[in-house]
Amino acid sequence: MKALRLGGRDYQLLALLAEARCMSFGQLCRLFFRGTDKSVARARLRKLCAGERAPLKRLEWYDREGVKYAWSLTPAGYVEAERFLETELDVPRDDIGAEYLDHHVLLTDLLVGLLAAPVDAAVAKLGASLKRRQDLGHVYARASHPSFTWCVVGDRDLPWKQPVGAKLEARLLRPDAFLELPGSRRRVFVESELGTHTIVAASASKTGATTAKMDRYEAFCTLVTGPTTRRSWYAERFPDGMKPEVLFLVRSAVRQASVQRAVDAWKRAHPTAVCSFRVGTVASALADLLPAVGHAVAPAPEVEPKTVPPGAVAAAPAVALSPADVKVLTNYFQSSQSDFKARRDRARAAGKQPPDYPVATGEFHALIERLRRHA
Repeated sequence: MKALRLGGRDYQLLALLAEARCMSFGQLCRLFFRGTDKSVARARLRKLCAGERAPLKRLEWYDREGVKYAWSLTPAGYVEAERFLETELDVPRDDIGAEYLDHHVLLTDLLVGLLAAPVDAAVAKLGASLKRRQDLGHVYARASHPSFTWCVVGDRDLPWKQPVGAKLEARLLRPDAFLELPGSRRRVFVESELGTHTIVAASASKTGATTAKMDRYEAFCTLVTGPTTRRSWYAERFPDGMKPEVLFLVRSAVRQASVQRAVDAWKRAHPTAVCSFRVGTVASALADLLPAVGHAVAPAPEVEPKTVPPGAVAAAPAVALSPADVKVLTNYFQSSQSDFKARRDRARAAGKQPPDYPVATGEFHALIERLRRHA
């Protein structure tokens, strides 16, 4: 059987699935198959799921509307994603269970909204001209987004201890996702709320209730780690000084209003709370978050070139790279990466910590790919 050949879009898809764990068909189409017939998208996903070394696998679950599908990486897919990203990934031990896939897809809608903003802007610039429609083949999401970090996998549990009487009892927070925004110094813990838990805790044992989660997050952000320190459990775990926030992500405006009333009541009872709490649908959450990651909610219209006023200094012209120039850059990058991989292999063989890849290696690789496509 002929080996499957992966293209630039395929590698970006694998890299983002490594980050998101799984995505639905609609989410994948929005990020990677814009302007493409859905049958073409389905055919490509089938090819990526075929064979012993297939990088993708299909998951399914049922809801009121019937059967639904999502796609995630196989072990071979994680190997390809690591090769593309040139970094070791935190590979989950198990798939997301069918009973949690609906919950996870709602969570991933937020990530997809953040990633789709530049894709939407690029599509808007191309316009509806049929003669330029083929250009949509190069319009898809990229795995590199330095303005934010999203994490749903790995050792991201938040253990802490709370005094109960004369004892310290172990506690654990487990957010559905982390969204870190270094530019605005914000760290958002995302809780995907499908309405399966109560909003107001009826007893101390109802730890899944929304208000109980608020109590626990606030305690995590304020209780100190010991009698001789002033550092909170949050500051101990995250010493970077980013402000903690919790986003309760809900599916409908009705649920948003119900949870918001409980959050407002909790805030009135805790006027000096350190942790910030928000409630929102995916749309309202994106209205807040997109400006923080450098994208407007709606793509900006294409601006006509401006004439240079008399006496003003014109901007320097863009430097055009020939195919030969791009080949030189590509050969240099591949040669340097081969040398660096050999150094890492030697370190592992000697039982030593392999050296990290140079800063911005992934971004440089993505730049090379863009130049090769347009050379």
